[in-house]
Amino acid sequence: MASDNGKIVKVATTWLPAPSSYKMTSTTVVDSSRDTKGYVTATVIRSGIRKVEITWKFLTQAQFTTIASLFEGDDKFINSVMYFDTITGQMETKNMYVGDRVSDTAELVANFDGNGQITSFNGYANVKLSLIEV
Repeated sequence: MASDNGKIVKVATTWLPAPSSYKMTSTTVVDSSRDTKGYVTATVIRSGIRKVEITWKFLTQAQFTTIASLFEGDDKFINSVMYFDTITGQMETKNMYVGDRVSDTAELVANFDGNGQITSFNGYANVKLSLIEV
């Protein structure tokens, strides 16, 4: 079941902050080709592979560091992930690996002095993360 506060993704034992946007994709892997008449012949290898894409409009440095640490190191590439499955309408748990992790550094939320040095730092804007089923 989802946690309080709208948190709908849990990596290992850590609930991620409530996302600003959430997208789940279900993919089918197919071995396909076209015959000499141009018709597709295909064999479904596996269906229902989930991908979860999460975006946060803003994360503090502490939140960003916590999330990044969940995936740093060779032994953390694949994690048990609990997420809201939009097809089943329920929380599901799958082994997933992390895809690209993006923060929009052009929108780094910081204050600068007259010399261009950071005087205070609030966090990151437009942080994105993808989790893909193994």
